[in-house]
Amino acid sequence: MRLIWVVGNVNVDCVVGPSTPWPVPGTEQIVDTMELRVGGGAANTAMALAGMNVHHRLIGCRGEDMLGRWIASQFEPDSTYWTVMDAQTALTVCIVHPDSERTFLSYSGHLNGFRLENVMPVLDQEPARGDIILLTGGFMTPNLLEDYPLILRALRDRGLTTAIDTGWPPGGWKEEARDAIFRCLNLCDHLLLNEVELLGLTGTTDCEAAVQQVLDRNENLTIIAKLGKKGARVWKDGTSSGVSAETVAIVDSVGAGDTFNAGFLAAIARDLPLDAAVREGTQKATRAISSYPRCYQ
Repeated sequence: MRLIWVVGNVNVDCVVGPSTPWPVPGTEQIVDTMELRVGGGAANTAMALAGMNVHHRLIGCRGEDMLGRWIASQFEPDSTYWTVMDAQTALTVCIVHPDSERTFLSYSGHLNGFRLENVMPVLDQEPARGDIILLTGGFMTPNLLEDYPLILRALRDRGLTTAIDTGWPPGGWKEEARDAIFRCLNLCDHLLLNEVELLGLTGTTDCEAAVQQVLDRNENLTIIAKLGKKGARVWKDGTSSGVSAETVAIVDSVGAGDTFNAGFLAAIARDLPLDAAVREGTQKATRAISSYPRCYQ
């Protein structure tokens, strides 16, 4: 089985809720639950891979403080490569709403210092031909995002399979956010987005039109749209197919898309067909969001 490399944002999540869409300024609202956990797209994906017993490596950074040391303690040392920043560890407050939607308040902290020189010394030495690399949470690591094309070009030239999950840009899909991703598309094998991100990236209101706009930049790209309760859909070589999600009671939807990424890439690492990989990603995400403590099997 090929090794999966995950590169990107690791932070602390404080998940609270359920809460109505937003507290009125100057008031206080009591919530039923609060949980401190490791978060960020890269961390969520790596933890899901670990929960699935899938061979992987995480390349991330953390602050040199109490929260940063706690983050490191949550991962197996043999599967992680850390850069320790002289900065406060990034923190996201996730407010879960009664309809399972979420609102995020993020302090980017140490993530602003994550750069190409923190990543390439590992990637220049370790990954082997055929390995898979996922770049995720780029908008939360802006200095690294700027060098995504350099990373992707170097690794594709060495025979690695490349994948990107853009996440949602904190300032919305402005021209500079779109340009940052468009610069990468011709160097990428798999683009993993949820439906709203796909529409935001392309500035369209129709999923098929959005896919065509992306394929105009790289006709060989595999595009996966994560559709939440509707499942997921994949486009490749002029054809598309979809997988429905099982109807379940949602316990915790945080990191659902990252868990999908883990399941999908784990299937790709086993050389399963695309349909089977999308199905596995959907099943893993469904299992995760309907269980507490979280379960991936």
